[in-house]
Amino acid sequence: MDSTGTTVFVYNAAGQLIAEYVENGGGGSMQMSYLTVDHLGSTRVVTDSSGVVKARHDYLPFGEEIGSDKGGRASVAGYASVDSTRQRFTGQQRDTESGMDYFVARYYSSAQGRFTSPDDFLNDTHVDDPTSWNFYVYVRNNPLRFIDTTGTELRLIRTTDSNGNTTENISGANRQALLDWLNHVYGCKDCVTIDKDNYIRVDTSQVSKDVLAATKDLTDAITDKNHLAFVVGYEGNENVNFARAVGCN
Repeated sequence: MDSTGTTVFVYNAAGQLIAEYVENGGGGSMQMSYLTVDHLGSTRVVTDSSGVVKARHDYLPFGEEIGSDKGGRASVAGYASVDSTRQRFTGQQRDTESGMDYFVARYYSSAQGRFTSPDDFLNDTHVDDPTSWNFYVYVRNNPLRFIDTTGTELRLIRTTDSNGNTTENISGANRQALLDWLNHVYGCKDCVTIDKDNYIRVDTSQVSKDVLAATKDLTDAITDKNHLAFVVGYEGNENVNFARAVGCN
């Protein structure tokens, strides 16, 4: 609730925001807005109860909004409108003062394509995927394929149309290939799964002790400024050994 009154958010069965009801100053009258989103869940068109377009939004790949003065958008109804809808890129709330997006665990800067604070190293980090070692990176620098609804975990994209048809960005053989690769990375058979909400989950109880030990050594080396980590590999041998961190002066 703010100076304009109370806002009621309406979500569908898939957890997507589909409408907003704003009560003006407690007077009882309600302004209704319906949101049309793209495959990432980003708000693209805002309409009223009569279907009239109130606002339109276009985004660069990492979420920075494209101005109405670009590409002739000013001549299209809705682009130049003042819109109070807070849900913007991937459906996250955008702060009007800072321009940052609220991703629950931390804030995200669409202008930089990076989170403004670091992630927990063990949240979504894989020893065989160097792009996951960047604590500030957004969805492995692949924002057209993945989303991160909480600021902590990579998530596959799934959309459901008005007829109930579901489309996934990774499905069938590609989905299984992704799982096979992730399980190989963790040195296990089925410790990496994709749950009903499309989150990638890792059951560390099944991860081999050697992999956990190597991850701990690597983590210690990265977080300790007084130590270095040595990675040893041999041509023709897929095994990689992480030596224990040693002091450097």
